[in-house]
Amino acid sequence: MSTSVNSGLIWNKLQEDRQDVCEAMLRTSPGTTPQMQESRLEVMQSRLNQIDDALDRVASGLFGFCRDCGAGLDETQIEFDAALSQCAACEQVNGHSNAELADGLAISTRQPFDVIHVQTSHSSYRFLLIDPATGRSLVEGGKYFSEPTEAVILGSSTRNAAFRSGWIGIGSRLELWGVDQLISTSAVTSVQVERSITEQIRSEVSASYC
Repeated sequence: MSTSVNSGLIWNKLQEDRQDVCEAMLRTSPGTTPQMQESRLEVMQSRLNQIDDALDRVASGLFGFCRDCGAGLDETQIEFDAALSQCAACEQVNGHSNAELADGLAISTRQPFDVIHVQTSHSSYRFLLIDPATGRSLVEGGKYFSEPTEAVILGSSTRNAAFRSGWIGIGSRLELWGVDQLISTSAVTSVQVERSITEQIRSEVSASYC
């Protein structure tokens, strides 16, 4: 592990994240249908598996390095998501770059359970896409989403441009429907994406049968 990565702090952060996910799995939001609850639990279980994998890598001394090629992981990305397991180059090889996007992202181009990190002027958000076509996601971050909560990504708008449905635009305010109200974020400053968890699981299952 890189000497600049504090394994104790990472371990504590992962354990806190794990506890938050476990507690959220035990709660049901008002108005949640059985289908919505099933999707919510599936996403959270996938996240729990990702965190447990990261904890195993910390315990084995492999944390901080790409699980595919062994290259050191970007420390800024680790700070943003301690469960990160692949470097940007390996993400790109698998067809899902986690590089920062220059102008924005059309969510309809992503896959179910892709992870989108959005940084605004005042807050950070993490989206787990459930349905890219409709923008239905589990959102965590900002003022209203202290724990993973189901919401819908509506689109982006600026003072001088028309509203763009299904678009997360750099420099624009992201509009969401969640917690029974319309939420408009501060201006988006960066957007980053990670490969679909389902694709990751599929590739691991395929590899186990090779």
